[in-house]
Amino acid sequence: MQVERICFEEVFDAPSRRGSFSFRSGGKSSYGVQLPGRPVPRAGAVFGVAFGRPGDWSTVLGTRDLATQRVTLAMPAWDIVMHQFDLLWLLAVPLLAGSLLFGGALAALAMLAALAAGVAAFSRRGMRQNRRVRAALLAMAPA
Repeated sequence: MQVERICFEEVFDAPSRRGSFSFRSGGKSSYGVQLPGRPVPRAGAVFGVAFGRPGDWSTVLGTRDLATQRVTLAMPAWDIVMHQFDLLWLLAVPLLAGSLLFGGALAALAMLAALAAGVAAFSRRGMRQNRRVRAALLAMAPA
């Protein structure tokens, strides 16, 4: 994770004021950017942006308008858990049916426990990352 201070010197290509936009900062233009929560910053706004990969706008983990203390995360806790349950639904039915068919009730119960442990582990990992992102963005000095 890398946290950068971005000054949106000029914001353009934002017809609806929510969603994708383009901006110029430090003489460099970026096109088709989308922030978590889909806000379009005003020209002159300074944001703290946490990237998964440095400078890659498709990996934004969270943002903070440095004029406020409000942090917006790309995947809030409820979204992380729901994403895990989506994956669980796709995996659980075939794995549970296969383990019940080939191993019996005890194997299906063991598979269910393993799937639940996987959901818990991946959810915990995502929530830890959210805490690190929130702490890093809140530690940035105000604009």
